[in-house]
Amino acid sequence: MKILLPILKLKNNMQEIKYKGNYITVTEEDINGHIFERVKLRKGVHLIPYREENKKILLIYEERIHEHKPRWKLVSGWVDKENKSVLEHAQEELAEEIGYSAEYWQEVYSTDREDLTISPSTYFFVCQHLTKLEHPPLNPDSGRVLTYEWFSFDEIFQMLSKDQIKKDGSIMVALSFLYDQINTR
Repeated sequence: MKILLPILKLKNNMQEIKYKGNYITVTEEDINGHIFERVKLRKGVHLIPYREENKKILLIYEERIHEHKPRWKLVSGWVDKENKSVLEHAQEELAEEIGYSAEYWQEVYSTDREDLTISPSTYFFVCQHLTKLEHPPLNPDSGRVLTYEWFSFDEIFQMLSKDQIKKDGSIMVALSFLYDQINTR
């Protein structure tokens, strides 16, 4: 049995900005007489520095004042400079946070969707063949990278099970990437 659903025709949806900050914009829209809120985050980048020879990714141990304790996470940052591409922001974050450049870059996943109620707009890049910079730029962020290490899929999974890594979307993308790398070769 086939069920036919009516097609909703959107009336001229008016969008009103309710809040606009440095990183978040909240709008309200009247769609067919219903008020919908949308939250749009500033675009961000997450990096997965990867060593193919031992199938490990690099995580940083970062201390951020507003989080009250350091945590393991991917190298990441905001796309917050005019006239720079998302990739250029990713390359800049790698240099600022750990003092490296990478020869190879590939976007592996993106959550950039304008049609969602909450739009995180995050881009994930794998970078390989890292080289230490002789004069790395200073990191302008309020967070401090205390150290960084290379981890395997199993090591990250163990850290997750011991609550040593926050279970968030970025680490799940990294694990998915590592899992695919391990099981495709």
